Amino acid sequence: MSCTQRACAAFLAAAALAPRFIFVAEGQFLTEVVYVSSAGCDADDWGCTDDVEAQKVVRTLRVGESGSMHVAPELELLQEGLPAWMTASPDGQCLFVALVDQGKIQPYSLGSGEVWMPGSAVGSGGVYPVHASVSQKSRFLVVANYGGDDGASTAAFRIGAHCTLEALDVRTHHGHSVHPWRQTAAHAHSAYITGPDSDTRHPGEHLVYTCDLGLDAIVVYNLTAEGKLEEVHRIFTSPGSGPRHLVFNPTLPFVYVLCELNQVVSSYRIEEDGGLTLLAEKSLVHDGSTAGKKAAELVIHPSGSALYATNRQNENTVTVFTVDAVTGILEEIQQVGAPRFPRGAALNAEGTVLLVAGQSQSEIWSYKVEADWRLTKTSFSVGLSEGMPPNPAAFAVFPSAKGTGPLLP
Repeated sequence: MSCTQRACAAFLAAAALAPRFIFVAEGQFLTEVVYVSSAGCDADDWGCTDDVEAQKVVRTLRVGESGSMHVAPELELLQEGLPAWMTASPDGQCLFVALVDQGKIQPYSLGSGEVWMPGSAVGSGGVYPVHASVSQKSRFLVVANYGGDDGASTAAFRIGAHCTLEALDVRTHHGHSVHPWRQTAAHAHSAYITGPDSDTRHPGEHLVYTCDLGLDAIVVYNLTAEGKLEEVHRIFTSPGSGPRHLVFNPTLPFVYVLCELNQVVSSYRIEEDGGLTLLAEKSLVHDGSTAGKKAAELVIHPSGSALYATNRQNENTVTVFTVDAVTGILEEIQQVGAPRFPRGAALNAEGTVLLVAGQSQSEIWSYKVEADWRLTKTSFSVGLSEGMPPNPAAFAVFPSAKGTGPLLP
């Protein structure tokens, strides 16, 4: 399938957004530094008790190619609030932490070795920042603010020297959908920016896709050369579906949207103007019941050939899909057990190890990604006793800087 210049630019640029880097010494072993942060107790996890101070610390793992995990306490980052989300710049020089309870974004710039230098936190442009992403050439940051009864928004920032942030624009979200308590207001749950960075951009070269769980909508903005967000599309999902996160295929003009409330992964074709056309939907549940369950994270393999989706609460699973290389349509090939409330998930750079964060029992499991994209759980896991934060929810993956990290099998 061929794609238009605009659509190709969108998904190829998006493919470069994830900060996936590796350190390989003498061709022997892979070591990656993985930052792990907490979002506190899940509201539906009745037996969970918050440990507020411990939840504020971003902890660190060194992950080997076998899925082994070793805690690196010397790299931890203490926050002023709850670090519910982290995102890194594709050049590996900046780390941004969303402090959900503070309504702030905390920037860090990479110093010598693996030392992060904190900058000045800035307001997120709304209430409860839960997601952020960085543009291809590390010039812009976009933030999704979940909001309460109000305060949901998409915000854009310019990234300056030493990862400083300059607020550019905020677009508030208004409305509701059909779910009696999750959709009484707009709730922006994630925001993604695509397109090349240049000083002479044409309209539409930067597109921002925001999943709004409360509106059952994917709102698409054009980020202008002046830093203004202009809505250009609004794609509605099924009533009560609750779009949460999305991923772009790195090689094909398709995007996949994970809906939290009905636990469905929807496949869309990216059109020339940046709009989305629905192609198919795949459920994460086998028994037909979505009650007491909610989807959490969606991860795409670097090759674009497979997707991994987590489902939590009464069904703690990772579902594996393969991607048709022509149509982009998904086919389920496996569903495996996951730690309780598997909120966060991330692949290593090579796509050979999947990490899953169990929010309920404060544990991280690792899985090997086999040649056919299926998962095999390893014997490795880490939790509170090994130094993980309580209720882990998000990952940020980095290389072991300048070969300073140990080699791990």
